[in-house]
Amino acid sequence: MKPNLGQVDLPVGCSIFPRDLSAPRTWADKLFPNLFYWNELDHGGHFAPLEDPAQYVTELRNCFRSQRSS
Repeated sequence: MKPNLGQVDLPVGCSIFPRDLSAPRTWADKLFPNLFYWNELDHGGHFAPLEDPAQYVTELRNCFRSQRSS
């Protein structure tokens, strides 16, 4: 069995809000080898669901749409 060197092997989607702490995409690609969604938004922050619920729901839908089976 190969040791886990700090990687998350599960599918991962990230919505990056400008007023929230985040890591660079290059770092995320190394940590999350199954990163399937990455979007950097123009506004929002740590409390995105409260600040703009419609935008948050749109992000969730966009993220997981690609994971739905046809």
